[in-house]
Amino acid sequence: VMALLTAANEALKVGDVDRARESSAQAIDAGADVYEAWVMHGKVLAACGDGNGAIEAYEKAVGMRADHPAAYRGLREAFSAAGDIPGLSRTLERLIEIYTATGDQEKVVEFLREAHDVVYEAKDWTRAYSTASALRAEPSAGDDVRSFALGRACEAALEIRDARARIAGQAAVDALRATTIASKADEDAARASGERAAL
Repeated sequence: VMALLTAANEALKVGDVDRARESSAQAIDAGADVYEAWVMHGKVLAACGDGNGAIEAYEKAVGMRADHPAAYRGLREAFSAAGDIPGLSRTLERLIEIYTATGDQEKVVEFLREAHDVVYEAKDWTRAYSTASALRAEPSAGDDVRSFALGRACEAALEIRDARARIAGQAAVDALRATTIASKADEDAARASGERAAL
C-alpha cells in the first residue's frame, strides 16, 4: 500500500493526475482500512477536480483517526475550494483542538486566525467575536496579532449591538402596527425609540 501511495504522490508532483488517481485507487483496493490511503485518495481527487469525492475520502480517513490532522487539513482545503463556510469552520475548530492537544501553539494561532477570518468575512458576528476573543487571549500570539484581534472583537461587538438595535427597532414598529394605523413618521419614531432602548 505504501508503495502505491508513494507512486500516487510522485505522479501528483509531476502533474500526472491520471496515474495518481490509478495508484491511489489501487491503494484503496489494497488497504481500505489504511488512514494514509484515504488521505492520499482525497488529495488526488481534489487535484482531479472532484471536490465532493475528496471530501468523502477525507471524511473516511477522519473516521479512522479523528485525532490526526492530515485529513482535516485536506478537508480544510476542499471545503474552502467549495465555498462551504460551515464545513470549513467545523474543520478549523477541529484543527485548533488537535493542535491545542499536541501543544503546537504556532498552529493554534494560525488556525484561530484563519477561523476568525472565515466567520468575519461571512459576517457571522457572534462567532467573529468569539474567535477574535480566543485569539486575543492566546498567550503565544504576538502583540500585533492580539492587537488585531482586539480591534476585530470590538468591531464584531458593535455589529452585534447594532443588529440587536435594528431588531428592537423593528419590534417596536411591529408593536405599533398591531395597535394602530401608524404614519411613517410614527413608525420612524417607534423604530428610533426601540433602537435606542436596545443600546
